[in-house]
Amino acid sequence: MKNKMDCMVIESFDGGLYVNILDQIYLMQEVPKHSPYSKEFDEEIKPKKEKINIFHQ
Repeated sequence: MKNKMDCMVIESFDGGLYVNILDQIYLMQEVPKHSPYSKEFDEEIKPKKEKINIFHQ
């Protein structure tokens, strides 16, 4: 798909979004919000242990 290419966005009765580009129909999916880590590439994040402070504040 090139920059500034004409397309038609179609909303179906069930709420799905489709786009028509050069007589080809594609399903549009919402991109998930940014996550601080990737489920596919990063290891599972383990909670850090709290340090015990022996000094009174």
